Amino acid sequence: MALATADIHVKIDPLVKKKAEKKFKEIGITMSDFINLELRRIIREDKAAAEIVDEALPDNLRISSVDDLVALLRKREREDSNRSYTSEEMKTILSERLKTKL
Repeated sequence: MALATADIHVKIDPLVKKKAEKKFKEIGITMSDFINLELRRIIREDKAAAEIVDEALPDNLRISSVDDLVALLRKREREDSNRSYTSEEMKTILSERLKTKL
């Protein structure tokens, strides 16, 4: 007996899809398998929508204060020795993010 299924359609960055499919192939599952596993985990753990979104957000979207943004920029500098922000660049980024002039 075949399992009943439901189709979903999502738009995803092609590069992200390609890299994810490569990882899934390495471990022997499909994208559908992974999505089903994650959905079952969310249901099993009875997570609220806010918890799910917060876990999935990249660092640059978790910023809620100037200190968070400065910490993110400094982290990027540490991770990439070719990246460095001048005070003026930092002010510009902060101004854009905060939608105010510093």
